Amino acid sequence: MQYSTTTTEPKLIILEGVDRSGKDSMQDAIDAATKYKHMVMDRGPIGFKAYCGIYNKPSELFLSYCEMEKSMINLNNVLVLYIDCSTEVLVDRCVKTNHEILDFDRHKAIYEFHYETSSLPKIKVDTTNRHVTEIVQDLIAEGIL
Repeated sequence: MQYSTTTTEPKLIILEGVDRSGKDSMQDAIDAATKYKHMVMDRGPIGFKAYCGIYNKPSELFLSYCEMEKSMINLNNVLVLYIDCSTEVLVDRCVKTNHEILDFDRHKAIYEFHYETSSLPKIKVDTTNRHVTEIVQDLIAEGIL
């Protein structure tokens, strides 16, 4: 099978979003559609800063993540994909997978604050009504992936 590459350079793609938003599925969809072209990671400085607030972690740890984020701004081809989803769908996914139901509204508010204030290149996508494979195909068609 022949693989046709796109004109985009490989990226470090950081998937951000609360539990059950679709990060693992998004990673699988990106890897499958691009034949592992990009380095994809589940959570980066934005998420770790958010979890400092959610879980009351030490301020020194938060500041370390801020420094990491600052250094990543200088890297070429970094992209944050923030995966959003309605709270109702998140709860439904938890029920279906026997996952703990979290305070998603609180988690999302903290996460979104850190997403909005980040200087990293970023795109927000919503998995409430669209499957990750559709979203990935759109990102490829737009020349992002």
